Amino acid sequence: VLLPAEDEFSQGVSRAIYIAIPVDKRHVAPSPIMMLKSEKNPTEKEGMRKAHIRDATAFCDFMAYLEDKMSDGENWDELKVAYYLDKFRREQNLNRGISFRTIVAFGPHAAWPHYVPSNVTSLSVDTSSILLIDSGGHYLDGTTDVSRTFHLGSPSAREVDIYTRVLMGCMDLAMLQFPHYLPIRNIDILARAHLWRAGVDYRHSTGHGVGVFGSVHESPININWQSKDAKTFRVGYFFTEEPGFYQEGQFGIRLENVLEVIQNNLNTTHGPFLSFRVVTLIPFEPKLIDRTRLSPQQKRWLNDYYSRIRSEVGPELRRLPNMKGYHWMMDRTQHLPVDCD
Repeated sequence: VLLPAEDEFSQGVSRAIYIAIPVDKRHVAPSPIMMLKSEKNPTEKEGMRKAHIRDATAFCDFMAYLEDKMSDGENWDELKVAYYLDKFRREQNLNRGISFRTIVAFGPHAAWPHYVPSNVTSLSVDTSSILLIDSGGHYLDGTTDVSRTFHLGSPSAREVDIYTRVLMGCMDLAMLQFPHYLPIRNIDILARAHLWRAGVDYRHSTGHGVGVFGSVHESPININWQSKDAKTFRVGYFFTEEPGFYQEGQFGIRLENVLEVIQNNLNTTHGPFLSFRVVTLIPFEPKLIDRTRLSPQQKRWLNDYYSRIRSEVGPELRRLPNMKGYHWMMDRTQHLPVDCD
C-alpha cells in the first residue's frame, strides 16, 4: 500500500486507509507513482502544448469580446466575466470544463490571492482599476492554468511599477539555464528578486506542478524557497510560475505561465543542463509595462514570446467567425525595440 508523505504538499491515499493500518506497520514515504506521473511522456507533452494553444485562443477571443462589449457601454461584473470566459473555453475542441473555479478579481478584490466572486461579493468591472483573472481548463490532452492582470483604463504609476517587477520576475525565471542537480526550491528567488528590491513580497508559493487532464495542482513540485524538499527537476515536468503582489484594500497583480522542463544543449563539464519552455501563449498587458526598465535580454525574450504567440495562436484565431480576437492578440504582441538592435 502506498502511503502519503509527511510533506503537506504531497498527496496520498485517503485518511481512512492510513488510519486503518497499525502504527508499527506504517512506513511513511512519498509514492514513487507521483514522480512517474509528473515526468510526462512524449504524447502527454505534445498534448499539453496543443491544449495551451486552444486555451490561448479562447482567452484572447474572450478578452476581445469583453473589451468590445464594455466599449459599447455594456455593464459587466466579476461573475459575468467568469461565466463568459468559462463559456468560451467550453467551446474549444476537447474541452471538458474548467480546471478550477475561475478567479475574477477587480480592484480591492485582486488583493485576495484566492478570491472567487459570488452573488454577494461580485463587483462591477470598469476602467478605474486592476482586473485580475486566474483561470484554466481541462482538455482531453492537457490541463491549463494561467493568470493575467489587465487595466481597462489608465493605470497609476504604482500599478505600472509593480506589474513591471512581477513581469521581470516571470521572464528571469523562464530564461534560466541550470544544472540538473539544482533543487526546485532554489529558483523561487528569481521570481521574487525584483519585488524584493522594492521591499515587497508575496506569501504564496511561486509555482506548482500541473497534470495532464488531471490535477491542476500536481505533486511533488512546489516552488518555494522555504521548502525543505530538495527534489530536482526532470525533463517532462510541467509547472507554473506565478509571482504576484497584493496590497490590501487597493489592488493585486499576478502573472502565471505554465512552463515545460526541457533538455538544454549547453556543452558543459558539469553534467546535463536544463531550461524551460513557456507553453502558456497569452499576451501581457502593454499599458502596465514600463519598457524603459526592461533589460535588452528581457526585451528579446518578450519579442520571442510574442513571435511564438503570433505564429502558434494566430492561425487558430484567424479561423474563428470574426477577427476581433486576432486583432486583440496582434495589438498586444508588437515588437519592442532593443537598445542594441
